[in-house]
Amino acid sequence: MATSETPADEPQQTSGGVRLLELITFGLGAALIGLALWVVVARFRNPIDAEWMTGAVRDGVDRIRDGKPLYAAPSARFVPFVYTPIYFWLAGTLAHVMSTFIACKVVSLAATLTTGWGIHCISRSLGARKRWAAIGVLLFAATYPLTLFFYDIERVDALSATFVVVAIALLVSRPGMLWSVVAGVLLGLAFFAKQPGVLAFAGVVAGLGFAGERRRALLVAGVGSVLFLAMFAYLEVTTHGWFRYYCVKLPQAHGMRPELFSTFFILDMPKAFAMAAGSLAVVVPVAWSFLRRRRAPEGESWQYLVFAFVLAAGMAGAFSLRAHLGGWANVLVAWLPLGCAAAAVAAARAEERARGTTASALVSVLLLGGVSLQLLGTVFDPNDNSPNADDLAERQRFIALVRKLEVEGDVLITTSGHVAKGSSVHAAALFDIIRAGDRAPDDLLEGLAQRRYAALFVGAPDEFLCEKTSCDELVATIERHYFVAGRRHERSRNGMTGFDARPRWVLRPRKVTLAATSMKALLLRQHIEMGLAETARAKSPLDVEIVPQDDIEALAAVQVEATLAAGGPDPH
Repeated sequence: MATSETPADEPQQTSGGVRLLELITFGLGAALIGLALWVVVARFRNPIDAEWMTGAVRDGVDRIRDGKPLYAAPSARFVPFVYTPIYFWLAGTLAHVMSTFIACKVVSLAATLTTGWGIHCISRSLGARKRWAAIGVLLFAATYPLTLFFYDIERVDALSATFVVVAIALLVSRPGMLWSVVAGVLLGLAFFAKQPGVLAFAGVVAGLGFAGERRRALLVAGVGSVLFLAMFAYLEVTTHGWFRYYCVKLPQAHGMRPELFSTFFILDMPKAFAMAAGSLAVVVPVAWSFLRRRRAPEGESWQYLVFAFVLAAGMAGAFSLRAHLGGWANVLVAWLPLGCAAAAVAAARAEERARGTTASALVSVLLLGGVSLQLLGTVFDPNDNSPNADDLAERQRFIALVRKLEVEGDVLITTSGHVAKGSSVHAAALFDIIRAGDRAPDDLLEGLAQRRYAALFVGAPDEFLCEKTSCDELVATIERHYFVAGRRHERSRNGMTGFDARPRWVLRPRKVTLAATSMKALLLRQHIEMGLAETARAKSPLDVEIVPQDDIEALAAVQVEATLAAGGPDPH
């Protein structure tokens, strides 16, 4: 039976096989921690963007540091991501006394360590002995590669997990009502760490109600709701509605895709089979009792029931986010940290039930063997995601090229942040706007039409194509006024994780604006320009930054005319 008290760790006889598997399990866990530290240290030593959005996150943190609003009308210089503000506030505050790069990492690393403590605390409070509570933390280390190595980078994900895990840890380990108030505060704020936090809040309140803890449920719900509404109202008023636009309206435009419904079940759960098995072992019996009998299973503590509900909410959130367009594996932080605690608790329960029987050693062997396989299955080559001196040199060459071009005027970089002077709109944030059917920022469209920018660095010349009219307007404006002037070198590895959208192409202002014509005609010319840029790149050494070729515009015009004269594809 689960209790809220820390279990006694009574000595017990263990077979040689069990002891050996314990050594293997903890050895693999230590190895995973070592591999993770390898990546973390390499990212400090070679400060490039660890992921394509991190530079633009630092741009947002700089705005907080400098007293500028995070949520404001979109512009060519800055469009915020669809993320709530607590991470930016914390990192921006630290950035007053250290570099923005370090401040962002301190927040993420501190959050990750705190989450590890929360997993251990939850496991112990729900009946796991010290060994299994420690294994729960080791499993958390195994989720580092499963969540795209996000626990130490400049993203909101690590901190969002901390709010939920710590709230549950305090709630189940400290039964006093004061700690329920603290948990309510954290859960009320969880949405403002990242939107899925609201699911955890709802799960806790529902779990408390189901467990018969009505007074505690009202306390957590009341404190959390008041804080949530007050914070939402504050942001709504102070940002003149822009917070709601970016953090509520735009995420809804991502939309769930039926073809992605299987991702969580087919790709994610098998990779995290130990956490999945533990989660199902906790959730299924409680859900069955809830659905069939409308009452709690016999003998279960209210703490265990609350954990089961919030765990189910985390799994639902992870499934939903993975089924959304653009839902990468980092969104699994809504579930996996709780799943690590669930695995520890479920394993400890299974071992306790078998204790004193002839199957005791076999059960321990099977459990430890399963955990060892999980840890072994997530072992990774740290060099794949560790930036090195070559990556840093490439970034420095890129920055030097940008500075050279900035002598002629402003430069926009859509797939990397914290490079251009004065910051630059990021493709992910801009695409959120135009995919929702809204126009690109007026000053951006005007600047493009007036050929105000000395250069544009993009991941792909047509990266903003979509089915919306707003997308066509932006793409046509770019192609009519800018031509492809160069293709940057691209090495097979780059020390980054996640979506590979390096600034591969440089566009320069046309000497003569193209007449308004069909998208097909514009794309034909652009593809010819891309081919010429690729040819020029092939003649340049890999360790030398490309130089934009301004003669490509005229060469492409000649080829377009030749193609049409030879009876090529009708661009109209």
